[in-house]
Amino acid sequence: MLIRATGVNQPGHPIWSDLLKIKDIYLQGRKIITRDGKKTLFWKDTWLHDKPLCLIFPDLFKICEQPDVTVHHMKLEPQMITFTRWLVDV
Repeated sequence: MLIRATGVNQPGHPIWSDLLKIKDIYLQGRKIITRDGKKTLFWKDTWLHDKPLCLIFPDLFKICEQPDVTVHHMKLEPQMITFTRWLVDV
């Protein structure tokens, strides 16, 4: 028997919101294959190390003005990432 979950992946659907709650648990220990990086979030996806960059560099992530930038955009224009304040070398 084939069951179709029509509309489940729409925001606000109860099943979808439950799946989003456990997304981080499901993705623990998994890496994303970036390919061209168009669907891989630079800060939030686990693509470079064993954790997302937002967890490895939380202070930088907090002041980043582009939290949802993709790897693809960072590769094309690394200067596009800006922060809410100057970064000072200590």
